[in-house]
Amino acid sequence: MFCPFFSLQITDDRINDIISEIRNLLNSLEPSPVTDHITVHFKNTLNYIRYEQQQQQQQQTTTAVSDSVSISVDTDPDVQSLSGKLFGSVQL
Repeated sequence: MFCPFFSLQITDDRINDIISEIRNLLNSLEPSPVTDHITVHFKNTLNYIRYEQQQQQQQQTTTAVSDSVSISVDTDPDVQSLSGKLFGSVQL
């Protein structure tokens, strides 16, 4: 994925590396209210990524049926949401 703000490629591997680094850094911090605050925000971010992954999976596998007409969700990568493409294969 291309990030227009920084003019660089953001890969799933890079995101996974960053998540791993954050986990390691959090484990090395002394317990404190600040550490707890950081941990809460990190977990919320991971939950958001999980949510986006689930949404992408549902879009790819869901078929809507209404009045005996079947409509398949478009799985073309160009049609999927930006967040879906970004978080699709991030390992949490």
